[in-house]
Amino acid sequence: MDKDSFSTTQVRILNCLSGEAKSATEIAHETKLSLPYTTHQLQLLLAKEIISPEEKKTNTTHYGKPKKYYTVTKTFSEITTISPYHTARLSLSPVADRLITQLLLISRFTSPLHQEALSQYYWTHINEIDTLRAIFFLNETEHSLEILAIAKTHLLKKLRNTISKKTFTIHNKHITVSCWIHSEEEFLQGIQHNDNYYLDRMKQIQPLIDKHKIFKQLRLVKRQEHE
Repeated sequence: MDKDSFSTTQVRILNCLSGEAKSATEIAHETKLSLPYTTHQLQLLLAKEIISPEEKKTNTTHYGKPKKYYTVTKTFSEITTISPYHTARLSLSPVADRLITQLLLISRFTSPLHQEALSQYYWTHINEIDTLRAIFFLNETEHSLEILAIAKTHLLKKLRNTISKKTFTIHNKHITVSCWIHSEEEFLQGIQHNDNYYLDRMKQIQPLIDKHKIFKQLRLVKRQEHE
């Protein structure tokens, strides 16, 4: 089971299920998510074996398929997730430190609506995002969120065609997630050639996911070039 791939949306769903078993409709209502998106998230949690389904007949006088409810399956340990916007106590199975750090970093830079947009963006492009070497926060406005991604050179064209921009409707507001995609080599050469585009980006970016410590490498090269 991959414990490093929970989204903020899944955390909300698990929090919703911490008390009792609930149906997809009840979860969608309580979390204020659409039913199709909630169902998708539940399928992902089922695949991770974090939740399990149970069927109940809500009315014994009628025949038909029993209504499906979802419940948490693991023994949970208490953690506290704190952000500038909320403090939520949530029962979670032991989760890798990197996941918690990710969630806290995202909440530091973005509002709750933008966190939701970023979460939906992640799950919409999960296969492509899993190939990225790093993701950085760039900028946020009322209706937009900009991130920058570092990818392998041979994947640049494909990724630029698929994950560059996506608009989501969150609580009746349209939020567009834009992703600028570069290779590590591209970025390093830009810094070495004093390209203003890359130098300006270096002033803006804040790491969200950086498993390969690329931010540290970029800063080191920038420092060496300007000493």
